[in-house]
Amino acid sequence: MINPISVKPGFLGTKYYQSDKSLTIKQLNTILSENENTNEYLDAAKNKYSTSVVFSSAGGWLIGWPIGYAIGSKKSVDLSILSGGFLIAGIGVHLEKKAAIDYKKAIDIYNEIKP
Repeated sequence: MINPISVKPGFLGTKYYQSDKSLTIKQLNTILSENENTNEYLDAAKNKYSTSVVFSSAGGWLIGWPIGYAIGSKKSVDLSILSGGFLIAGIGVHLEKKAAIDYKKAIDIYNEIKP
């Protein structure tokens, strides 16, 4: 008998649980990869999640750099870099949401199949 995986969406991202224990993305990938029926959605989710991390990190850097520079130099914030950072971070958030949808589909397949 499999232990079902549950999904709890939240403001700061989606959380995954198995037997009331929180799963990291790496643990979730390992568990879901054991079931070949989940591979289509799992591969799509991994690609979107990895890309979202890159975009979110770059966007966060572009948000933090002009703010830190403005604080350190007592000059005004460069709004062009700041707004670009928000745009890039927004793309990262959007990709993470799309990855969560694919993870949910893979989890639904995993939870339906009983050995």
